Amino acid sequence: MNEKYPVSRDLCEVMTERMETRLNKHGETLDELKTCAVRLTEIAEAHNEKLSDYGRRLGTLERNPARFLERAVTALLTALAAALVATFI
Repeated sequence: MNEKYPVSRDLCEVMTERMETRLNKHGETLDELKTCAVRLTEIAEAHNEKLSDYGRRLGTLERNPARFLERAVTALLTALAAALVATFI
């Protein structure tokens, strides 16, 4: 026993074992959390890829009506020009 700190060696060993046990449990918990973090990162990356794909698909769908309108106007102007040419010939 130390005269400055009156604690027995046996008590110190018991407390040390308890702390080591708790520390090991915390280490296991941290390992599990690391695994979860990796899995969550993979899931987030997969979702980001899907969102990018959805963005491209949405852009394509939004352009389709504009293309249809362009084609309709072009066809109408072509028919009008053809009718005018046919009228004067």
